[in-house]
Amino acid sequence: MVEGNRTRRLRFFLRDFRMVEAHVALAEGQSLTSCLTHRKTYINLQDALWQSTGEKVDHAVLKIDQVLWAAAPDGDVPLVNAALPQRPRMVDIQVDGGLQLRAGLNTGDRQRLGDYLESAGVFVPLRDAVLLRSGRPPRRANVVLGDIVVNQSAIQSMWEISSSAADLNADAGGGVTMPTGIPDLDVQAAG
Repeated sequence: MVEGNRTRRLRFFLRDFRMVEAHVALAEGQSLTSCLTHRKTYINLQDALWQSTGEKVDHAVLKIDQVLWAAAPDGDVPLVNAALPQRPRMVDIQVDGGLQLRAGLNTGDRQRLGDYLESAGVFVPLRDAVLLRSGRPPRRANVVLGDIVVNQSAIQSMWEISSSAADLNADAGGGVTMPTGIPDLDVQAAG
């Protein structure tokens, strides 16, 4: 490990719906967005745990283009290295695999979404992301993801939504929201 690097636990959700948690070496102060954006092809993983099988691997590499989104579940890695706007712009995002995310986008109110995406890097930072309930993979509840970066090549469409809490809950179909930390995304809501 290079002097000044530290390892942090990251969670990767892959295009084939698998999830892996692992420690990744980061430079001091490096953000989640820059960590993934500046990798050409692969990222080194230490102490990797595949959530669906429970398989543990001491060292592995992961192909970056297979990552749908990533998060730092311990909250110890900044999303970006710049100051974030006070109030993010709320958007819904349709990504590969028929999944729909709802999150805050770090852009100005009048900036066009297409212009923002054209100027963004390979991974787009999203605040307070929620995976909305749907049939792929089967979920009866929304899953809170927290701050994530999503692979821009997986974004099929994005649209602005109301930022009112009541409107957002109604649009999401109400229901139960499962907190971050669930081992798999195919959770079943109690009841």
